[in-house]
Amino acid sequence: MDQHNVQSRRPDGGCEAASHPVPATEAAGRRVLAYLRLLPMAEERRLELTLEVLRGLAANPADEQTPAQAMSLLRERLRKPEARDALPTVPAPVCLPLMRGHMVPEEMDRRPWLSQATRLAQGYNRLTGRLSVLKPRVIWPMLFAVLVLIHLLARKLS
Repeated sequence: MDQHNVQSRRPDGGCEAASHPVPATEAAGRRVLAYLRLLPMAEERRLELTLEVLRGLAANPADEQTPAQAMSLLRERLRKPEARDALPTVPAPVCLPLMRGHMVPEEMDRRPWLSQATRLAQGYNRLTGRLSVLKPRVIWPMLFAVLVLIHLLARKLS
C-alpha cells in the first residue's frame, strides 16, 4: 500500500476527493507534522524534525514507507536529549484534576430571605414552645448556664 487517497481543498473552501493518489512518504510527512503541531515548539524546529524523519524514512530500505514507521522514527528522534531541549518545560498542575460525578438537580429557593426567617422562627418556637412568651423551663437552665460561664471566667481572670 504505497499510495493513499486524501481529500484536497477547492479554492472556494469545499472538499472533494483527490483524483491523484498521494505517495506514502507525503502521507507520513503530513501525519508527523500534524503530531508535532500539538507539541509546544517553534515552527522552525517542527519543520526540521519532520524533514529529519522523512530523510530517515527515505534512507530506510523497507519496501513500504508507512506513517507508522515515520511515527516510530519521530519517537526515536524525540527521545534524544537535543530534541527534548527544544521542548519548553510545562509546569505541573497546581492541583489534581477534579473528578466530577452526576449532580442531582435540586429545587432552587426562590425567596431565600423568607425561608430563612421561617426557619429561625420555627427554631425559636421549638425552643420556647410558642413565639410570644419564654417559658420558665427554658429560661432557668439558660440563665444557670450563663451564670456558670461568668463564674468560670471570673475565676480564670483572677
